[in-house]
Amino acid sequence: MLFYVNAELAINPKSQSDGNNEARNLKKIDSRDVVNLEKMADELSEELPLLKNFVIPGGTRAASFLHLSRTVCRRAERRIVTLAQHSSVNPELISFMNRLSDLLFVFSRYENAKEGNGDELISRDGLMK
Repeated sequence: MLFYVNAELAINPKSQSDGNNEARNLKKIDSRDVVNLEKMADELSEELPLLKNFVIPGGTRAASFLHLSRTVCRRAERRIVTLAQHSSVNPELISFMNRLSDLLFVFSRYENAKEGNGDELISRDGLMK
């Protein structure tokens, strides 16, 4: 799906309206793609403890990389929002990136729950497991 995101962002919106069939027929992110990410996140979240505090990024090596991927995804989302202020951007694409970062967060929590020692949490009272 990220290849579709990249392609959609790389195509000049003007070329889509100028009769360029390849650009017009390009698969675009739509609401079904966003819903699919939400469903995956919801299904995995059901297997995890309810969050009442902030998660400190880290844990297993895989979970750490998932947290890193989430931050890169959030940065990309912010840049797409900035692009949307100057150019035509599919709003579903922004929603997709937002849900993707949510899913990466859930993946990191799931990884820590299944392969590590759970999440390290922080609250006003300090660190906890």
